[in-house]
Amino acid sequence: MRQLKEINVYLIMQTIKISVIIPHYNIPELLMRALRSIPQRKDVQIIVVDDGSPDADKYIERYPELSKPNVEFYQQPHCGLAGRMRNIGLEYAKGEWITFLDADDLFAIDADKIFAEIQQYNEDIVFYKSIAVKNDDLLTPSNRYGFDSLFTIEPKEEQERYFRYLYSSPIGKFIKKDLITTNNIRFEEVPYWNDVYFSAYTGICAKDIRVCTDVLYVITERCGSLTSDVKDSKQERLNKCNIRLDVALRTYRLLCEHNIYFPIEDHHLTKAIGLFRSMDKIEYFLLLLKMLFICPACSIYYIKKDFLYAYHKIIKS
Repeated sequence: MRQLKEINVYLIMQTIKISVIIPHYNIPELLMRALRSIPQRKDVQIIVVDDGSPDADKYIERYPELSKPNVEFYQQPHCGLAGRMRNIGLEYAKGEWITFLDADDLFAIDADKIFAEIQQYNEDIVFYKSIAVKNDDLLTPSNRYGFDSLFTIEPKEEQERYFRYLYSSPIGKFIKKDLITTNNIRFEEVPYWNDVYFSAYTGICAKDIRVCTDVLYVITERCGSLTSDVKDSKQERLNKCNIRLDVALRTYRLLCEHNIYFPIEDHHLTKAIGLFRSMDKIEYFLLLLKMLFICPACSIYYIKKDFLYAYHKIIKS
């Protein structure tokens, strides 16, 4: 559904340089905050893809932010898949650069400067720093952001490898649209880690990348979000672990196909196995046996870890 009849005329008249894609479900007040954080530029296209929010039909009349001529609002049947919403956004994107914004996050104060400078770069992907804060108090830091350490890696060639293949989030970076369309790269339409394979694949296809130290993105931590909900049953948590494991396995195989290897402790596959380790011992040990035939290094890594843990526990007792 288009939210304005004149949107096509507006886009034809303007030269769109950047498309901002925002998946959204049922947090309209935070979505409006996110929209207000986007630099007010005539060369920016804003695409909001709504995942069947209960009263989304009333958003246009209720929220003036959605009535701006460069904002497009698309309603979809609810599916709970942010990856599908992002893929739909990609279909409508007209900018030379694509960047993603989650509806409960926002761009940093200096984003306007970054939106202007990105257009002078020739690389396929440009990474920027992010900061994490509490949603209820944007001045209180959070520990949700996990990529800070990548900005300090030396030498630069090694840093580039980590950004290309292990920076698994779509946020905090700009990607050339041609890179995505030419290689037909899409997000996986799964409930969790939909961006891991996408990020690794774009890193493989990118000819050149650039890493900048300016802060572009503000991640917020809020109760009830997808990453902070801990109210699930044990079986639900196991299902989530298995979904993440499947994604990690596909990404691991993709990197191996291109002869890309990292220390095993840094790989998403190791992180996925670690989720089982902290939740269900039987499932964890069965998984280690299975991984001996798929990725022996992962199993050996955790067998050593468990042995050292048991050893130190016995010594202390």
